[in-house]
Amino acid sequence: MSHKPTYEELEHRVLELEQAESDFKRAEGALEDERRRLANFLWGTNVGTWEWNVQTGETLFNERWTEIIGYTLEELQPISIDTWLNFVHPDDLPISDEALQKHFRGETDIYSCEARMRHKDGNWVWVHDHGRVVSWTSDGKPLWMCGTHLDITVRKQTEAKLVESQAILEAAINQSPSGIVIADAPGVNIRMINPAAIDIRGGDSSQLTNIPLQEHMAKWQIYRLDGTSYPPEQLPLAMAVLHGELTRGEELIIRDHIGQEHIVITNAAPIRDSSGSIVAGIAVFHDITDRKLAEIERERLITELQEALANVRTLSGLLPICSSCRKVRDDEGYWNQIETYIRKHTEIDFSHGLCPECAEKLYGDQEWFKNRSDKGNK
Repeated sequence: MSHKPTYEELEHRVLELEQAESDFKRAEGALEDERRRLANFLWGTNVGTWEWNVQTGETLFNERWTEIIGYTLEELQPISIDTWLNFVHPDDLPISDEALQKHFRGETDIYSCEARMRHKDGNWVWVHDHGRVVSWTSDGKPLWMCGTHLDITVRKQTEAKLVESQAILEAAINQSPSGIVIADAPGVNIRMINPAAIDIRGGDSSQLTNIPLQEHMAKWQIYRLDGTSYPPEQLPLAMAVLHGELTRGEELIIRDHIGQEHIVITNAAPIRDSSGSIVAGIAVFHDITDRKLAEIERERLITELQEALANVRTLSGLLPICSSCRKVRDDEGYWNQIETYIRKHTEIDFSHGLCPECAEKLYGDQEWFKNRSDKGNK
């Protein structure tokens, strides 16, 4: 015979059911709270969500998933894995498939891929596709995956502009006729040098980079114009990195790998980040050896010309001369024979003789003069 529960047993069973119902409602409420928190979190992070049955192709997307590419959920119905395949860039699909297969094989804990998707307006938007397998079939195949789509278009555009700007900067540095050296803070380790700097210094660029401050002098052979060495910490590049000091137009000597000296004019400055901290320093220098040699030659010629001019005496202006004795008056008021005055003020010296007219006047009645004259006329 079956046992009939007593009243007490029935009452106890009812109480158990009521308690179970109460626990269920609390759990249901907690689950609803969790769902609400998750929805708020997803809304705050602005990510699209997806769920995918790997075996059947069934998919579930939230509204944000479709908003990223400019659609509503209703516009993309019916939803399936083909929805993703139809919108992803064909060049990025193999990358996504490879990342999925690695995750399915257990080589990665997370599936992660950056891919382009066609927007409703025809443009390509970038998404970070991120997820993992959450359940497996009994024979070890992936069953359900869950993940998110995050719009990273702005970041990708910024990265592209940064790459473009860096390419332009590198081209400008490499094509610059001036030598350029960049060193990191705080150790003043040389990060890069451009071809013009190598042309001046000579040698192998690998021997001139990634060197600490104390080796700068040994590797670069830098001197002041008077031939004295620089203490490493006083080099213009070091002063920029260590102290944030600017150097403008400092002339110094770089001795190249074969011992030839190059006079260069140097500018140096610190490179700061957005907070103002020094992260690196840059030195720009230009070989002015030919110009300096030309200046030296010019100064030599000017000096020689000045010395030559100092030895040249020139008479100019009015010169008072006596109409009777033909003496001239000098600047001090003294009267001198004209020969004496000219000899004193020029490089001219005199030899004395008689012109024919004066000779005739003085010696015309002399017989020897007449005989000389007769011989000269024959």
